[in-house]
Amino acid sequence: MTTRSAPSRALVAIALALLAASPAAPAKEGDWAGRLLKGLLGNLGQIVEKSDVLLGNVSAEDEARMGRAAAAVLLGAAPPLGDDEVQAYVNRVGRWLVLQTERADLPWRFAVLDDDTVNAFAAPDGYVFISRGLFLVLRNEAELAGILAHEIAHVLARHHVNALVSKERGSVVLDVAKDAAGVQGGLADVLVAATKSLYASGLDQGDELEADLMGTVIAARAGYEPYALQHVLLTLESLPAGSEALDLFVRTHPPFRTRIDAIATNLEGALDTAGGRAPDEELSRLQARLRATASR
Repeated sequence: MTTRSAPSRALVAIALALLAASPAAPAKEGDWAGRLLKGLLGNLGQIVEKSDVLLGNVSAEDEARMGRAAAAVLLGAAPPLGDDEVQAYVNRVGRWLVLQTERADLPWRFAVLDDDTVNAFAAPDGYVFISRGLFLVLRNEAELAGILAHEIAHVLARHHVNALVSKERGSVVLDVAKDAAGVQGGLADVLVAATKSLYASGLDQGDELEADLMGTVIAARAGYEPYALQHVLLTLESLPAGSEALDLFVRTHPPFRTRIDAIATNLEGALDTAGGRAPDEELSRLQARLRATASR
């Protein structure tokens, strides 16, 4: 049964999905976190969901609604980069990757966000985003494929959807749902608290490690160097400690060394490390253009 009350109980589930998958959230006023929360609260009466999402009964239709809501709010906080060629390139790589998966029929959408932080994230139903900051760090197309494949894996495994109904977060979700169902006043305070909690924790470490392994296999199936994601993690690990651009990424993901070692341990000897050498001229050319544009 679909409820039309405003705010609906399952709005909270959507909010938690958005927050679990969101990119960067520095603490100061007017930043990403503030814009995201403002977008959430501004849509309280507009997002309608099935209440039984809170009980774990998430259908394909539910997942699609959650994905649309997540994408709308997050793109409002950090719009797509205004470069059609870059967007087409990332979509081309992403769509080739999803053809190697069991959910190629999802309406996959890929985008580079106009944001300097180093991050990437996914939302239910096939939304995958990478920040301009991370795009510019990559050294070749195989590394881009590794990042996108990791986010694709989150969608395939429904990590963000499952996080909403997990035992660990269930009590928080249900408590907020009760408040939201009967009392509209005070919902903002509850959402702020939930936001802080989710930004501090991110997805479970096991989900991130699983996405690393799944993504590595997806990239290998697509003909890319399978350990390119590991190379990206090594690059990020080498960046100055305390880098503001990496702040949320570091706080919401397992340590770089844990991820690097897990990939090496679990996939040792399992994949052909030769991989197909993807042409990197296009990536380098697009990166150079973005850097030139930013320096003007």
